[in-house]
Amino acid sequence: MKTITRLIAKQINQFNYSKCNNSKPKKQSQRVKLLFGLSLAFLSLQGISQSVHITWTVNNCAAVDSNAFEYDIYLTSDGTDSITPLELVAYSFGVNYTITPNINNPSGTHSQIIARESSLNALSAISINYVSSSKHLRGTTTPRAKGSGVILTWGHDYYLGRFKFTITNPASFNTSTVAALSTQCAFGSGKTNMAATVYIGNNSTSNALTSFSTNPSNSTTCASL
Repeated sequence: MKTITRLIAKQINQFNYSKCNNSKPKKQSQRVKLLFGLSLAFLSLQGISQSVHITWTVNNCAAVDSNAFEYDIYLTSDGTDSITPLELVAYSFGVNYTITPNINNPSGTHSQIIARESSLNALSAISINYVSSSKHLRGTTTPRAKGSGVILTWGHDYYLGRFKFTITNPASFNTSTVAALSTQCAFGSGKTNMAATVYIGNNSTSNALTSFSTNPSNSTTCASL
């Protein structure tokens, strides 16, 4: 059963290396709803009567060794508009981790160890990166053209894969280390935001569903369920 914590700015999933070392992934989760706040005027012009929302879920976070932790990511279309087709053509994510006691600029590798579900195969391959200075884990895909993406089934949790971070310098985490993961819900220099690039209905222009925007009619907010 998923446990959902009501937070406004960010969701945090914590696990303790002294307890989770060599353990199987635990059913812990965090959900981030990116509320696609289209204005009524914009909706009227585009023929959309309700709002579309994307919810990001990071769960099953666990320490799997003294030097590594893993986590899953899901994407869900769950807005009040369950009728208008929502075509996903690209996505990106940013996950920050903090550790106590702190380690400055730890070296490591970020990889995908379980592939995303096959229904997303029409999308481009994901590029995985890690920024040691900000302890930032991220993944990005290149946008497809309209008609070449994936029409999202409303309410379905799309599995984007399981990801693993392995620390290499130092060689391992302290056994008393407490790690916390948080999604990148706001603009941050050198960081990747949680974002889904979609075509809404018959629109010929794509929209990026993110937690910030310079266009008020396409602005979003980052909030929990």
